[in-house]
Amino acid sequence: MLFLVLTTSVASYAQSSNNHVIKALDFYKAKDYKQAKIWIDSALYSNQVNDDRTWMLRGLIYRGLSYDENPNYRITALESFNKSKTLTTNAGVQKQANSAIYNTNIMTYNESIQLLKAGKLNKSESRYQVYKAQFLKYYDATYNFDETDIFYYNALGSAWQTNNNYAAIEDQLKQLNTAVEKFEKTLAIDKDNYSANYGIGSAYFNQGASLIESLKETADLQTIATVQEVALKLFKNGLPYLLKAHELEPENMEVIRGLRDIYRSMYDDEKFKHYSELLEKLRNDSKSNN
Repeated sequence: MLFLVLTTSVASYAQSSNNHVIKALDFYKAKDYKQAKIWIDSALYSNQVNDDRTWMLRGLIYRGLSYDENPNYRITALESFNKSKTLTTNAGVQKQANSAIYNTNIMTYNESIQLLKAGKLNKSESRYQVYKAQFLKYYDATYNFDETDIFYYNALGSAWQTNNNYAAIEDQLKQLNTAVEKFEKTLAIDKDNYSANYGIGSAYFNQGASLIESLKETADLQTIATVQEVALKLFKNGLPYLLKAHELEPENMEVIRGLRDIYRSMYDDEKFKHYSELLEKLRNDSKSNN
């Protein structure tokens, strides 16, 4: 459909000696985006061709280049699609331009997810911010990203937390704080989000437990006391989030186990007993159901 529209739009150029747009289209169809770029830019700037379909073709060519050449070409593609939308009086072309803008933005979003999966977390977040900015600028200035932000920042927080599990002990606190920061972005939108509350609570708890486990048998009493003090502070930091997670999912045994162990570290015998009994009950119920 898009090729048909573009071919129709450049047909008039075939009647003259100016065939730059037709050549650009031919190279685009052949996926030779480098040559297509030369011809389309020549058509627009050297020969002063300035219509909606030519700008649409330029956007498609630059978007093709962005796969292999440079993601920044995607900005040029978006600007070109937007120019096409501005110039057109054809509802069909305007719809195609909007669709092209949307799909081009989704490419950037998908890149951010791929970078996240690859463990390149800072680059992932940077691409995600680019995606949001371009979406608002070129597609929908009023779009609400709350749902997307919750999904993304929970995933990013979990990724930082996973990184923390494999980091050297001296780097763990920094990565813990980064994980918490990302989960907090979700809670700023939805304070009752289970994943973010559990993520922060478990991040603090696991860090405290890791510190205690890292103690060597030969550690002196002062070192042991210092580590236990830091661990207890981490447990207390995580406690409100695990309590909220327990409120949201009362039968999650991982949360209950964390609460039990925190209260044991705090020497709160009553609450330690409460969560120990609750955990045992859920275990028995699970065995009975199986």
